[in-house]
Amino acid sequence: MGLGPLSLLAVIDLGSNTVRLAVFQTVNQKPNLLFDKKTVLGLVSYVENGCLNEEGMAAVCRVLNEYRRILNGLQIESDHIRVFATASIRNVANRDEAVEVIRTETGFAVDVLAGEEEAKLGFIGVTLGTDVQDGVFADIGGGSSEIIIYAQHQMRSAKSMPLGALNVYANYVDGLFPSLEEYVQIQNIVRNQMEELALPQGQYENLYGIGGTVRAAVKVCEAIYGAIEHNKLPVSLIENMLRRFRDCSKETIAPIVQHAPERIHTIVPGMMILHSIAKRFSCSHIIVSPYGIREGYVHAKMLKDADHECWD
Repeated sequence: MGLGPLSLLAVIDLGSNTVRLAVFQTVNQKPNLLFDKKTVLGLVSYVENGCLNEEGMAAVCRVLNEYRRILNGLQIESDHIRVFATASIRNVANRDEAVEVIRTETGFAVDVLAGEEEAKLGFIGVTLGTDVQDGVFADIGGGSSEIIIYAQHQMRSAKSMPLGALNVYANYVDGLFPSLEEYVQIQNIVRNQMEELALPQGQYENLYGIGGTVRAAVKVCEAIYGAIEHNKLPVSLIENMLRRFRDCSKETIAPIVQHAPERIHTIVPGMMILHSIAKRFSCSHIIVSPYGIREGYVHAKMLKDADHECWD
């Protein structure tokens, strides 16, 4: 991809919960976010018998065509635009059909990321803004969660599990928040899934987190407990919030309604996954990265000099 010293690039991230358009300005081959636009779509709700239904495909196409109009207005060249999908498309049985319908109706070719690739791209995004020496990386999405173990400046493991905030809510929660019985069930399911991943043993002080669940958890936590210093969230506060939200009174859930209303039904399942990963590796703090998979995608797959030591 031929880029000048100052160029615009755009990526569209088809997630299980949201679709995001991010426009970057590249300065000396580095992506700097100019703006982004989010549409809450909840693609998981359009999956029937393991397949993305026609209504879901149409909803995706409507959003993509809206985003195309925005990109046309910005006069961004077509070869500077990429669309990628994660578990939202990766995990459906009719993936090829969905990709072809999207291409036909919008003109966008969708790059469907494998789980391990998604994990690596997210981690690359984190390292663009944070000096990571060792620790655990987690991206809690709507339809999957990615986990990377990084030690002594080397990636030790990159795994993806098919549990995210939205599909856990859809499959295991009947009400707005999990009941005590559902809470225990979800804990066991996440724990068993992590055991199946055969993650390496180890203890790490920090868990580096990206994704909407992590950002929303910080907003809600700050509303309840006050400012979090240096985007470093104590795991103990996640535990406190999970205990707090077992009470579904208006007063209890008010911080979610005020600061993360679009995630009112998914934030607790998402925090449960996040907490389980942190406890698995005895992490004491969660560091919220300002960068994530979209920056990692631009860096690794759109910039010509994107050789990165973590990618090998």
